[in-house]
Amino acid sequence: MTGIDLGEENRLGIELINGEIGTIDTEIENLTSDLATEISDRTSGDTTLANDLSFETTSRVAQDSILSVSIGEVEADLATETTSRVAEDAILLSNITTVSNSLTTETTTRTNADNNLQSQIDDVESDLSAETTSRVAEDASLLSSIGDVEDDLTNEITTRTNADSTLQTQIDDIKTGVVGDNIVHVDAVETIIGAKTFTQKLNIHKPYSATAGANTLSLYQDNDYGFGIDAFTLKYLSLRDHKFYSGSTATNNGTEKLTIGDTTTTLINDTICAHNSSAIASYLQTGGVHSTVSLGNTPFYPQIRSFRRDVGYSDRTDLQF
Repeated sequence: MTGIDLGEENRLGIELINGEIGTIDTEIENLTSDLATEISDRTSGDTTLANDLSFETTSRVAQDSILSVSIGEVEADLATETTSRVAEDAILLSNITTVSNSLTTETTTRTNADNNLQSQIDDVESDLSAETTSRVAEDASLLSSIGDVEDDLTNEITTRTNADSTLQTQIDDIKTGVVGDNIVHVDAVETIIGAKTFTQKLNIHKPYSATAGANTLSLYQDNDYGFGIDAFTLKYLSLRDHKFYSGSTATNNGTEKLTIGDTTTTLINDTICAHNSSAIASYLQTGGVHSTVSLGNTPFYPQIRSFRRDVGYSDRTDLQF
């Protein structure tokens, strides 16, 4: 039987004894009342009542003995429980002391840590305040920049919209075969009117044709001036003269250096050089089919030579220096 069980049993026993005592008291009162009544009313019932009283007395004595034994057991259990509780209370007090000491230590540690944390929080709040001020200023600057960008974007959108409209018009013109002011339609033979600027390499491709005149790029009407291509030949065409200038500007042709006319070719320069990269000879040569005069040099000395080409360079005259 544990201390807890004995306590519960003792409690129940005490409640039972109290109940029995209450019942006995009530019965005694009833018997006393009945006895008085019987004495008064029925003297003859005294013998019977005495017998009943004797029986009840014997029964009560027996019950009181049982109750006394139960009370002794309860008192013994109570003493045992008291001793056990005292020992447990001593252990509990020791544990409480240990916990109290640990709590004191933890409180000190937590207080120091909280102070350190508060210091860090103060630093963070200070940094946050400074960063907030900086961000507000930067945001204001950024907002101003965004406004500028939005204005630029609006202007660019307007410019692009207008340019796209113009480009679409030009595309529509190309589709319908119309050449606009800024479009050169070169799918076939086209006439470019006005100054045009090409910012990239200009490629002119055409199927080979041995037609006469400026069959590739005509610089004037009727193909009289321009460039043409024949088999392995690039043609420079002019209705009359070819002239070459140096030192040209936007307002001046510059200095004329070479004129190739119908019957006369004029080369205007202080020095005329004719040479090759070999060690054999270089010549400046003029003449017809049958006779030739050449001015040049050999690897050893300069010379002037005249000869007839139609008879295998016979009848040759050399003047060497």
